[in-house]
Amino acid sequence: MIFPIIVDEPITWKKIEVPVEIVRECKEYTNKDPYNRANDDYIKLVLLDCYWHKMGYYNSNGRLNLIRLPVYQYETRTNQSRKDRRDSFHF
Repeated sequence: MIFPIIVDEPITWKKIEVPVEIVRECKEYTNKDPYNRANDDYIKLVLLDCYWHKMGYYNSNGRLNLIRLPVYQYETRTNQSRKDRRDSFHF
């Protein structure tokens, strides 16, 4: 019997179950047994990184694909319209 692997999701930090196919792929890719209770923190981190990568949490640059908050420019003019303010934030 295979037990589910539960990890923290990197955006909301809620607990989620890793799909069995991804657990299998990461076991083969890293040569680490995710079901070994004697795994040290480094092995757990390597597996977690693999899970997040295979589950789509990384972008094409190899960085975590976290939600970015919009940054609004500060305007001193009081007559700037709402549409102008909405169009002026940048990522």
